[in-house]
Amino acid sequence: MRLILQVLGRLQSSYNEVEFTVDESESIKERLSSRALARKLGSSKIILLFPESLVTEIVTDENEAKELLSNRDELANRVYSKLRNGLLDDSDISVLIMQSVGTYHANGKFYINFLNAIDNIVVSLIFDLLERVQGEYEEIILDVSTGHNIYVTSLIDTVRNIIVYLKLEKIIKGERVPKFEIAYSPPVLSSSKDVCYPIKRYEFDVKAFFHLPIKKLEKLMKNY
Repeated sequence: MRLILQVLGRLQSSYNEVEFTVDESESIKERLSSRALARKLGSSKIILLFPESLVTEIVTDENEAKELLSNRDELANRVYSKLRNGLLDDSDISVLIMQSVGTYHANGKFYINFLNAIDNIVVSLIFDLLERVQGEYEEIILDVSTGHNIYVTSLIDTVRNIIVYLKLEKIIKGERVPKFEIAYSPPVLSSSKDVCYPIKRYEFDVKAFFHLPIKKLEKLMKNY
């Protein structure tokens, strides 16, 4: 079984159906590259990461925004319901809400300011994803074809930490570590009727060490 992670940059109305190729195979028509990957590679589940800031594409007023942002499960349900209208059509895709940072304009009516830091987004994602990536998956793919740079970078940093954690945990237990890859396609053009977008993949690996990052450990020990 394979897990594919992809950050959404907008809701389904802005994702046009285009042709993707995977490993130079026959082209596949899809709205998202992660779905093209899943169809080509088979036996895959997809988690779409939805930044909280995209709530601005759902709500009509400030009160509705506050209500949804205070209830992540309800926000996830609303997002999934909207995505089902054309972008999603199977049960192997789920939605995960991720934290946001910065100021966003909502339908020309009001602004939402997320007072946050990248470190907080990464730590939150580690807790949210760690449980999900363990167990049944032999391969985990980060599809970085969509999403704002801040959130794509946060996902990469998150998975980098998860790889280290899994390596140390699996070494102790004598278990196999899942294979990690990064996948990407070129930016999709608004007029892309006759364009085919190749999806490339490369291995994503991180070294893990059993040592403290302190050179002079004896000085530390004197304080205890």
